[in-house]
Amino acid sequence: MSSPRTERSHEPTMYRDDYLGERIAEASSRTRRALPDRTATRLASWSEFGAKIQRTLIHCSRTGVRPAVLMVDVEALVDRHARPEQLDSVGMRLRSRVRATDLVVRIGDRFGVFLQGDVGRHAMSIRERLRRALSEDINMTGTSAQIRPRFGLAVHPGLPISAVELILEAERAMES
Repeated sequence: MSSPRTERSHEPTMYRDDYLGERIAEASSRTRRALPDRTATRLASWSEFGAKIQRTLIHCSRTGVRPAVLMVDVEALVDRHARPEQLDSVGMRLRSRVRATDLVVRIGDRFGVFLQGDVGRHAMSIRERLRRALSEDINMTGTSAQIRPRFGLAVHPGLPISAVELILEAERAMES
């Protein structure tokens, strides 16, 4: 014996709407947390940068993973009134050309990039990719400025090394 067919209303119930609304809000929150910051993180000092990467470096010495530190100094930003905006633009360009797991910081007029993972053999190509990204003119507030970035790269040697030593090595590479 077949049961009589009942018509179901296609109108969502209040309970279902609340549940779906909560699920959408949770997914949106997770997505916002997963998206990387589009600009460079501003820090007060290079020692702060070192403190942020030190734990990773200790782990790398044990596992043989070779991350890298890249220092970037930007010259020839012309208009001093537009300089903060231009530096923010440089930070966004750097941030957009590295992975979400990498750390991009701005300290004063310089930038530091911590390339996490085993990037030792790819570090030079990453540096060139960033150089090309920064070679394009920056157009802000009706003016265009060409920048001349200087890079210093230091790859983790695979032996125990402190964050300060790795940052100083990148600094020396930028000066030479």
